[in-house]
Amino acid sequence: MPIVATTLELLAEHGPLGPVWWRFGRSGRHSLIEALENPNNRAAYDLRQAAREDEEHKAHQELMDSLVCIDCGDVPEQESTWEYGRQGQVEWTRRPGGRCWPCHQDREERLEREAEEQLEAARTANAALYLDGLILPGGAARSGELPHEAAAHHLLAQTGLSRRLTHVLAVDYTPRPLPGAHQPRLRRWHRRRPPRRRPLRPRP
Repeated sequence: MPIVATTLELLAEHGPLGPVWWRFGRSGRHSLIEALENPNNRAAYDLRQAAREDEEHKAHQELMDSLVCIDCGDVPEQESTWEYGRQGQVEWTRRPGGRCWPCHQDREERLEREAEEQLEAARTANAALYLDGLILPGGAARSGELPHEAAAHHLLAQTGLSRRLTHVLAVDYTPRPLPGAHQPRLRRWHRRRPPRRRPLRPRP
C-alpha cells in the first residue's frame, strides 16, 4: 500500500493535484496520480536503474578528472591499471596531482640521466684537480651524516663505485655540536708515571 505525505504550505501553494506529494521509498515530489502509481513494473525499475547509473557515471568522471596528469594533461579511464616496467608487471594507481605511467617513466629516466651527468661532471672535476698523482677519495661529512655514510657517498661521487663499508681502518671524526647544546671539554688521558722512589739509606 503506498504511503504519501505533504505539508499545508505546499497544498496552499500548488493545490492537491500539484507536485506536493512525497511517496515513501521514492525521491522528490510528485503529483497525487504519480505518487499513487505502482512503481514495481519494469518501466519504473528501468528508470530508477538508469538514474542510478547516471549518478555512478558522474561520480566516476569527477574522480577521473581529479586524477589528470600534471605533465601531459591526460585524463585516465580507470584509477588503477597494470603496466609493464623494468621490474615486470606492476600495478600503477593514479593519485591527485600525480602523473600517468608514460610520464612517470620519462621522469624516472630523466632523473637517472641527470644523476649520471652530475656523476660524470664530478669525475671530470676530480680528474682535473688531481692530474699529478693519485689520492684516496674523501671529504667532509654533511650535516647529521655518520662517518661511514660520508665515506660511502664520497667514494661514489669521486670514483663511481658503490660499495658497502665493512671494515674500519682508522677514523678521524669530530661530530658537529648542535646549536645551543653543551659541548664537553676534551681531555687528554695519559698513563700516569709511578712516583720516583728514593734509595734507602742505612740508619747510623
